[in-house]
Amino acid sequence: MTQATPPIRVAIVGLEHAHALGVALVLDAAGADIVAFSNERSGPGESAIRSADGRAPGDVDLSGPDHQQADGMAGGHNWEPDFRALFPDARAYQNLDELLAGDTFDLAVPVGVPDERAGHAIAALAAGKSVLADKPIAISPDQLRQLREATTTAEDQGAMFGVWFSERFESRATTRATELVADGAIGDLVEVIGLGPHRLAAGSRPEWFFDATRAGTLLTDLMTHQVEQFLHLAAVAGHDPADATIVHAHQAHHPTGHRVSTELRNAESATPRTVTEAARPLPNHATLDLAVGPVTGHLRVDWLSPEGLHTWGDVRLMLLGTTGTIEVRKNVDLGSHHQGGDHLLLTDQSGVHRIDCSEVVLPFATELLEAVGGATNQFTNPETTLRVLDLCLRAEQQAAS
Repeated sequence: MTQATPPIRVAIVGLEHAHALGVALVLDAAGADIVAFSNERSGPGESAIRSADGRAPGDVDLSGPDHQQADGMAGGHNWEPDFRALFPDARAYQNLDELLAGDTFDLAVPVGVPDERAGHAIAALAAGKSVLADKPIAISPDQLRQLREATTTAEDQGAMFGVWFSERFESRATTRATELVADGAIGDLVEVIGLGPHRLAAGSRPEWFFDATRAGTLLTDLMTHQVEQFLHLAAVAGHDPADATIVHAHQAHHPTGHRVSTELRNAESATPRTVTEAARPLPNHATLDLAVGPVTGHLRVDWLSPEGLHTWGDVRLMLLGTTGTIEVRKNVDLGSHHQGGDHLLLTDQSGVHRIDCSEVVLPFATELLEAVGGATNQFTNPETTLRVLDLCLRAEQQAAS
């Protein structure tokens, strides 16, 4: 009789963003055991997560339809009550040092303040743990250099390093679009357009969010999703991501001419505040043009999603081939009677086809856990992830010059 393989044990390092809950739930659904967490801002507080119909956090499916809400809520809140409600058996620690000393686990998921994530990842790797980081993970060239050194050593110990790129890994329509490209449904891939708009929700953001030395910028944060997606599609089309070059990079702040007033949900204060753009002049629009062989990519991210949009961003992917096109509308199909997300439109020589993606299997969480367990797959080699981080950091430097 074959002995069952024990589940991969996961520890969440930091609860500075709702991604901590979302990633934990995705891994839990894939069979992992969420055994522990650390939270340096630990303190009492009420749950911030409610579904549209008022369900409490223990009843909210952040790995499914409710995940968009968590993605849009971001930081600025003490997420510990929500996490405890979802994972009541997870053991709590004050910080990573106590977690490493006091618990046994296989995979660390750093979701602390962005400038601390690389250090947490490096410490976990040095302790022989695999790491799945939330982005942004490297917001300076020095952090990337240290991560590269740490992953080299970790590979020798059998530990893996990766970043959870949710805009591809959690999108059924993007997964199906990738399959169509591989099958030649649009001929040879010519161009990739990736659009990743987000709602700023300034009043709900923590102070560190507005400090580029702590949070990075658009090009090292949101842009990582788009760069990873572009490199993956170029590879599927038969081109080497190592050949990627930066054609143009730009980011800037564009005044929107309005004040943002909202409630600050965090552990320090529940007092409503008004945030003015003058006090928070962070870049809110960034573009990056890349090329891999004959395939070009135009990528855009921003903090300009209007408040009237009922989701955090109208994220889109547009693919041009020599014999057809694909458009993916990840979160919403504006002006259409089609509800929800994961809309895929294929145009080829025979016409326009709306493809149902509801039954598409998302393999990424399972494959990641298998890699932690020793299997060889796309998550085994950290080089592609490190290449994404390197391109984004170089784009940031080019935009600044």
